[in-house]
Amino acid sequence: MNNSIEYKTKIEKPSPTETIIFSAITDGNLQKIKKFHDSKLINTVYSNGRTPLHKAASEGKIEIVKYLVEKNANITKQDIFGHTAIQSAIDSGHKEVEDYLKDQLEKISNTKSSCIQKIVALLRCQC
Repeated sequence: MNNSIEYKTKIEKPSPTETIIFSAITDGNLQKIKKFHDSKLINTVYSNGRTPLHKAASEGKIEIVKYLVEKNANITKQDIFGHTAIQSAIDSGHKEVEDYLKDQLEKISNTKSSCIQKIVALLRCQC
């Protein structure tokens, strides 16, 4: 019995928008990224399930990472290999980006935990 996992990836030509956004990230061109401020584009899934945040994190572009997070980029989105933007930063050795994204993730977790605690408290009061 073969227990190995085989990943199959369909290689597609990048869309013009993908090319523009990813090139801007590689160039560190935050102004060009700001032209695509629509959250649908910010969270668009591209090749291999990666988002602009994955790309910016893997390239260590901290200002672009901060901008994307400010514009509600999904920091928990996983690519087809199960990697988040945090993992992309770690794999590429970008500690500043890693620390920033971990801090943002902690803020999200604390907010969710606080909301859950409030809901539980409200439910207890209704009994």
